[in-house]
Amino acid sequence: MICRENSKIKNIQDKTKNTNGIVKLTLSNFRNYKDMRLALDSRSLVLTGDNGAGKTNILEAISLLGRGSGLRNAKLSEIGSRNVDDENGDSWAVAVSLRSDNVLTNMGTSFDIVSKAKRKANIDGRGEESLSSFSEFISVLWLTPQMDNLFMESPSDRRRFVDRMVSVIDPDHTGRCAVFDRANRQRMKLFRDGVHDAHWHEALEDVLCRYGVSISAARIDFLNRMNKSLSDYQGPFPIPILSMVGEIDTLLNDRPAIEAEELFRKNLEEKRLIFSKNGDLFNTDGPNRSDLKVIMKNNGRVAFECSTGEQKALLVSIILANLSLLPLRKNRTRILLLDEVVAHLDKGRRSFLFDRLFQINTQVWITGTDKNIFSSLGDKVQHFTVENSMVS
Repeated sequence: MICRENSKIKNIQDKTKNTNGIVKLTLSNFRNYKDMRLALDSRSLVLTGDNGAGKTNILEAISLLGRGSGLRNAKLSEIGSRNVDDENGDSWAVAVSLRSDNVLTNMGTSFDIVSKAKRKANIDGRGEESLSSFSEFISVLWLTPQMDNLFMESPSDRRRFVDRMVSVIDPDHTGRCAVFDRANRQRMKLFRDGVHDAHWHEALEDVLCRYGVSISAARIDFLNRMNKSLSDYQGPFPIPILSMVGEIDTLLNDRPAIEAEELFRKNLEEKRLIFSKNGDLFNTDGPNRSDLKVIMKNNGRVAFECSTGEQKALLVSIILANLSLLPLRKNRTRILLLDEVVAHLDKGRRSFLFDRLFQINTQVWITGTDKNIFSSLGDKVQHFTVENSMVS
């Protein structure tokens, strides 16, 4: 058992600007933590330790309380503690106590390796809650080293990046994406199976049009809000200009949504008729084919042409802008996870980032290997050392 209790928590919290955050974290059979409990206050946290000590595992646990499958996008069966020779891990659980506006909410998620059912959610003892219910109490954003190559990777990675940010602002966005993807898979299966039933195709095309345009419109609206937020920014990080590039995105640039929907419907029908005539199979050119375009405002260079350092700095700018758009709702906690983000920053950018982080009503969890980098933060944050699956 790993348990840290802080007798000064109440006195410190009275002086802390941010009164919202995780005040207790419990991990059971999660990665390298068999049984870990941390008692906290609502200040931000710094976790330092060698590479491989388990810092990122803690952040991953918290990320599972956000939208999607966490910052590693790992299989549920691989998350639980396991021996080297085991193919799958044990059943695991993550539980937190959130303090928001002096209201305490207990919530958690778990996975049973025996039943291999879907991941479960529990909120204040209600064990049949939907995972989407977490969004009523917590918003989680993250930036990790795995995202450093985002601008060099496939368009699908960038779409997921955008959709995750949109869903934090608009929780229904995830559901719309799921409906679209399901309808698209069904449509492609009809093509592969040689099914030409017009009514069946038209029903799926109707779903693709309605949800496809809605998804694209949500992304465009979000990026417009991001660009507006970024236009007011002054600081050492580069300013990105964000846009979506795709067929529906182009239609929505100069047309109302209803007209874009009809043009998309016509495109789907035309391709279906071509398939019926000569068997040519086409991909659906909807939001599933769009890409995020990022340009540096000061020099007009697209992100994938920038240096590695510039790309990392662009990501910091994007995450900070996304954070600024999160609504400050009553009884809702905002969490930002920064995994090994500050080490590559020069002193000026690092100082600016630290100052910016403490101007927002958000609990930030930061990891690093060098304690000295965070010494200037003093008691503004809670300092923990991670070593040999121990947190102290």
